[in-house]
Amino acid sequence: MTDTHIELSEDEFDQQYPLIENPFDPHASWAFDDRPGCLFGTFGQEIRFVSQQDPRTIWTLVDGDDGDQYVVSGFHFVNRVGYLVSKVPVPDGMTIEVRIINNQPQENTMQRTATVNPFYAARFTRISSTPAETYKPIFARLPRAPVNGSPVPHLTSLYHFHRAGEYGDRSYPGNCSGNLIKDLLQFFRPDGLILDPMSGSGTCAHVCQELKIPCMAWDIHRGIDACDPEGFSDAEAFDFIWAHPPYWRMKLYADDPRDLSRAPTLEDFLRRYRQFIRNCTAVLKPGGKLAILMGDYQDRQAGYVPLTYHTKRLAFECGLTQHCTDIVRFSHGASSSRKVYRSSFIPGLHDLCMVFEKPA
Repeated sequence: MTDTHIELSEDEFDQQYPLIENPFDPHASWAFDDRPGCLFGTFGQEIRFVSQQDPRTIWTLVDGDDGDQYVVSGFHFVNRVGYLVSKVPVPDGMTIEVRIINNQPQENTMQRTATVNPFYAARFTRISSTPAETYKPIFARLPRAPVNGSPVPHLTSLYHFHRAGEYGDRSYPGNCSGNLIKDLLQFFRPDGLILDPMSGSGTCAHVCQELKIPCMAWDIHRGIDACDPEGFSDAEAFDFIWAHPPYWRMKLYADDPRDLSRAPTLEDFLRRYRQFIRNCTAVLKPGGKLAILMGDYQDRQAGYVPLTYHTKRLAFECGLTQHCTDIVRFSHGASSSRKVYRSSFIPGLHDLCMVFEKPA
């Protein structure tokens, strides 16, 4: 017997399913007027509290593939932003979905906006809009790249590609564009085997399939821990390794305590991240390349965490050298770019691809 699926408007949801307030975070999102917010985080005491509630009262706020967000009844993991707990349970045999439409603000209208990460985003509340003209795209002139013998002339230290490409699964949390992977492989032209030890939805493997390059890919979802102290193997087997690790807890990927995104503290994250880089270094051939895509992280508890700095520090400790310039990848399509925040901060609009080499 399948559940009855019902769609509610935001107002209907507010009226039929009043929410309990988050008692742990005075700055929690999803707040009305000056009352405390109702959105619960995805780890620590907040997630423990949510998991102890009646499952029929739990709702998950998720990022949708269409640019909008959805509140869905039940406890879910994929694309989750946070959790809500209602005072009224959902009837048995019923699934409820509330679409949070991400319209661009218009003059003389009100819009309610959600957050990407409840640790650093502002309250989720009704706010006055700004004129739509301020949301028009702004174009900047990039420096002209020198002409050289590169087989990929458009691959420079500033990487701009507004389309994700037809690789991997865009609904997968943290999915990375395959275009950068493709350009790196076409530039370095590795002769042997490629490895993606945190494969996610399989983006790197899809690119390698198109380029007819042999590739091995595994992931925590398949039960393989890339941070295992036992390492990958004893053989220096790979010419090129692509890695897109979690930006600590920005997005949670797997319901597995070994998942790097579930490290409870920064110390734990860096300890396991060091082991991951050590594992990659061990299986690289001399002269092989390790490309890591990483972004910095920030929340109220940890402050600003320069994960790109730590990536280089740990790579150097493992005996790798930096092979070329950093590649600043513009974050087109990031879910945070579709939100409106009341707090004041300098938005990060990029992550960094760093290419390391194992000395011969």
